[in-house]
Amino acid sequence: MKYTNGSSRIPLIIDVFMLLVTFGMLVAIFQQVNAARKAQEVASLIALNQQIYPCPKIESIVEDMNNGKKLKIQNGGRFTDNEIENFLGYFELIGIIKAKGYLEEDTIHDMFGYDIEDIFKNKELVAHINRDVVRNDWPYLKKMGKEVMEYEGKK
Repeated sequence: MKYTNGSSRIPLIIDVFMLLVTFGMLVAIFQQVNAARKAQEVASLIALNQQIYPCPKIESIVEDMNNGKKLKIQNGGRFTDNEIENFLGYFELIGIIKAKGYLEEDTIHDMFGYDIEDIFKNKELVAHINRDVVRNDWPYLKKMGKEVMEYEGKK
């Protein structure tokens, strides 16, 4: 039996078809992974928001910070160094989560930008953040602060 030119192209057509199907499957998988990542980001944001803002101590610190009051007890405020550490620790955690790629920069600006900006406008908190330059405490918070302040300056 003699093959014609048309029949010799069948394997090529099948290969091209399979290549297109495989590419389509890869695109679908990528979209599912991206959707799962976004769902995880939303869940993370909800959990962060529920931990940070309903906390009475954090609300008190934010309120005093926004009202221009002293924060630390040794400066005439009402919060201990440990309470300030815990407050700043939440924002350091947000910076770590961002660095791991679980939160987008725009999302951080939308949800936490004002508080981060207020932290870095507060001389008392900036002094606390910068007090131990040898250990480089708060690297993620410092990076976020710089980004937020630059972002706010561009508005």
